Amino acid sequence: MSKSKLTPKTPTDKNTVITRNKKGQFVKGNKEGNPKGRPKKGLAMTDILKEIGETKKGKKTRKRIILEKAYELAESGDLKAIQFIVERIDGKALERLSINASDAPFEIWQSKVKDAE
Repeated sequence: MSKSKLTPKTPTDKNTVITRNKKGQFVKGNKEGNPKGRPKKGLAMTDILKEIGETKKGKKTRKRIILEKAYELAESGDLKAIQFIVERIDGKALERLSINASDAPFEIWQSKVKDAE
């Protein structure tokens, strides 16, 4: 790439320099971001937790033991355990939002849409 297509270099919080093209994309060879990418399968925390959950403790898996304990707590009235079980079975409840016609952000957005037409 020619230098005319590059935006000025700007310092980051690591006191290094990022160079981007006019589209805002990183230039090839840039060392910022996540150079090694996502962890390989088996190294991520969720993979390790799943692996541990599948191991047996006696005749049952650890995952089954934990879920049975959650049911016991829910049956004894533990609200957190009840919420945990319900959210896993039915999903989390949707949060309802109401929008008033007098809200300023909506009016600003609406006027910009009209100006663009």
